[in-house]
Amino acid sequence: MNNGLIYKIKSKNENVLMCYIGSTENLTQRKIIHKSNCYNVNCKAYNRKFYKYMRNNGGFNNFEFII
Repeated sequence: MNNGLIYKIKSKNENVLMCYIGSTENLTQRKIIHKSNCYNVNCKAYNRKFYKYMRNNGGFNNFEFII
């Protein structure tokens, strides 16, 4: 049985309110996928609302993952 975890991605800026809730069994790999989705225009998820939001609010490195 694999142990999964639930995580939240939120901006390091207190004024930015939107967040993302997700789950994974491998947080390191999931972070890599989120970063790719945020910046790789060839990813199907590139134009999803949250990734656009991330790019417009400081980029991937301005967001933190909380378990």
